[in-house]
Amino acid sequence: MLFAGGTLGTAWLLSQVDESATENAAAFAERTPQRMRKIFHEVGNVKVMRPIAVVVFLGSLTSGNEYLQDAAFTSVQAIVFANLVTNGLKLAVGRARPSAHLGAQSIVPFSGRRSFPSGHATTVFALTTPWLLYYPRVEMYVLFALGAGTAFVRMIDDYHWLSDVVIGGAIGAGTGYLLTRRHLRTDLRLSVSPIVMGGSAGLRAVLRL
Repeated sequence: MLFAGGTLGTAWLLSQVDESATENAAAFAERTPQRMRKIFHEVGNVKVMRPIAVVVFLGSLTSGNEYLQDAAFTSVQAIVFANLVTNGLKLAVGRARPSAHLGAQSIVPFSGRRSFPSGHATTVFALTTPWLLYYPRVEMYVLFALGAGTAFVRMIDDYHWLSDVVIGGAIGAGTGYLLTRRHLRTDLRLSVSPIVMGGSAGLRAVLRL
């Protein structure tokens, strides 16, 4: 409840400066290579990131490393849960995108408008936060920084307001954090090991909740 209240409060405060912040960010569009912007857009695309996260998880199952498997599983789980929250809010809030030129306060619930919150920011932070918490290394901080790049690009290309990307990122990072803490605290373990029986081979998976 505290997280939800803080998130709503932050969204309201940021909404007061959304238009000026988005206008200032748009000034960077001409200074940022189009190809680079396209890459950052794809980094947060759930249709791209979800399959990648699943492939990484499936690959981890062959490693025999339970800690790695936990990290990969938590990342997939965070993406799914966080996007459920974000998509529900998109539907309920119905905020117009900056590109519609209707203003930051143009909100019509259940209208089909999908600006708030940013699904791209949600996805990229949900994916990277568990990895950063499981493996707090320099390369993971670099990966986490991609989320900030994605959020910024979504602003300069008029897809989202400042509050959209901040709240979307908070939902993704918050979900990833809570799931990671829960898994590590309860010692969730998914172990996969090869088995050979009667001339056939396979994998045995054991999930301890």
